[in-house]
Amino acid sequence: EIVGFEAFVKNKVKGSDTSIIEISNIPEGSLEGPKKSTTVIQLMNKDSFDEIDIDPYGHPEEYVNASLLSESKDDLELGPVSAMRDLETIEIGIKGMSCAACVANVENHVKKIDGIAEIKVALVAAKAMVKFEPDVTTPSKIADAINSLGYKTTILDSNAGSLLELYISNVSDMDSDVILNIINHIHGINQAKYIGNSRLDIFFDPHEVGPRDILATIRDDGYHVALASSTERGQDEQIDDYKRSFYGSLLFTVPVVVISMILPMIPAMETFLRYTLVPGLELEAFLLWSLTTVVQFWFGWRFYVNAANAVRHGAANMDVLVSLGTTSAYLYSLISLVLGMWKTYKGDEGADEMEEANRDAHFFETSATLITFILLGKYLESSARAKTAGAINALMDLQAPTALLCPDAKGEEDVNNSNNVEEIDLRLVALGDTLKVLPGARIPVDGVVVRGKSQVDESMLTGESMPVAKMEGSRLIGSTVNGHGVMFMRATHVGSETALAQIVKLVEDAQTSKAPIQATADVIAKWFVPAVVLIAILTWTVWFSVVFAGKTPPHYLLHSGVADEFVFAFKFGVAVLVISCPCALGLATPTAVMVATGVGAKLGILIKGGEALEMGQNVTQVIFDKTGTLTVGKPSITEFR
Repeated sequence: EIVGFEAFVKNKVKGSDTSIIEISNIPEGSLEGPKKSTTVIQLMNKDSFDEIDIDPYGHPEEYVNASLLSESKDDLELGPVSAMRDLETIEIGIKGMSCAACVANVENHVKKIDGIAEIKVALVAAKAMVKFEPDVTTPSKIADAINSLGYKTTILDSNAGSLLELYISNVSDMDSDVILNIINHIHGINQAKYIGNSRLDIFFDPHEVGPRDILATIRDDGYHVALASSTERGQDEQIDDYKRSFYGSLLFTVPVVVISMILPMIPAMETFLRYTLVPGLELEAFLLWSLTTVVQFWFGWRFYVNAANAVRHGAANMDVLVSLGTTSAYLYSLISLVLGMWKTYKGDEGADEMEEANRDAHFFETSATLITFILLGKYLESSARAKTAGAINALMDLQAPTALLCPDAKGEEDVNNSNNVEEIDLRLVALGDTLKVLPGARIPVDGVVVRGKSQVDESMLTGESMPVAKMEGSRLIGSTVNGHGVMFMRATHVGSETALAQIVKLVEDAQTSKAPIQATADVIAKWFVPAVVLIAILTWTVWFSVVFAGKTPPHYLLHSGVADEFVFAFKFGVAVLVISCPCALGLATPTAVMVATGVGAKLGILIKGGEALEMGQNVTQVIFDKTGTLTVGKPSITEFR
């Protein structure tokens, strides 16, 4: 408050059923501050806690009076202000979400866990931000709950300190307990996880231990360890997964399309495809069934798994629609084929007519092509998501990949006398390290100049093109560009504590935030799938009635026969299922927020979130406090003589 900022005190109140609670601020004249104001809230159930602003000007709690205004005499529990600090926040990466229905499914399921205060799921960023009470639940329990829905999770624990990703060669999964035991005995280690494939995630306190010390300890025990490439993870894995699935499905779908739609147009090939393998089963039908079955239950199996998990938890998403549509087409085709074979085998009257009708009654190509096109869409979607995150990558590219370490420099005299310089990976820089900065090089981390002087281009952070003079004692900002001089610096902030890392974190938070309009899309998406299923059933019923009532023109039906008339109506219902996808509802707004915040970050404009972006359309005037420094980005003639 002294420096001009507003301070807030938040608290929790607990009351009985429908208790009315009055929280009054400081009475007028008791302290320097506002006049008495009142906040009234209503608790709808006795076990619920509501978070409120006790005093928007940050005055001490002892000046807050609480009283029950209802007729009930139930006691009021007013928790201490520090109770709000008991909440911890974690980020969890989630793979496999496809639409807004998936987001709602995850949020609703996690909210049922005891100790969860808040959860926000970002579809495009594929992550969730969860606030929870550590005494009640744990991050692993939250991740397990999301895993039970059929999604793959990764705990991105922002409260666990700096992250060090390592690769240990020649180590099996059975040795993981031994390695983790070694690491956990290192002072300053907050958490260590073995994630398989010789990969380790280590969270540590940079004020207690350095990354080089961790590597040295593991190597002293005889293990070969190296820094893992962070580019090996993330959305690239999902893109590659959908890419492989799409091309694999395409390999089987192309022959299906050729056999069902192209070859029958060639007389010689049509005769070949009509060859009878067994009574009632022709070669064409057998080939279509064989190829489609691979696509349906191998490459399309992921849709069945996701749909089953969604239905099991009382939800419905895109996978439910895909499974219903493709399975309906596949099963009907298979049943028609089997019935035709059975009637032919039994020699029932009309078997020949039935075989002729069933020749075109199956449509295996429908389910195969649908699954292939959906996999193509998922592949393109995941690629587009990765591109929208390009702003984060562009910011991270501002970092220097390496730093020049002076390993012998422990004090100012050592800096003056040390000529030993070692180039190390930026991720291995520890607090207190002495680093050498060459002319024209990027400053590796935040720190203080201990020897030398130069001028630094800080336009990356401030936007000012004028170099800033630096001398002994001056503060340096990581990723800014050194001028003509040579400097030695001491690292004061590394990893996630640097200024650039904080800017990246701000952009990430903005990209994972939800715009207010997204709430409307989430509500629609919640009922979208059930509504589509209902419309599909209604569509099939109407067409089925019209066809059998003889109200359709003759040219609408290519063949006469009951089976084909049924197929004619059935295809309309399937079409409604497969073309109606809730993905657009869930992706439109968050993608717009992600792209806008990313473009803004590239242009030096930091947008705090979706709400600020949505409110920005109402801005009519902007006031700048840097008079004389604003330009249009290009020179212009101001005077000609």
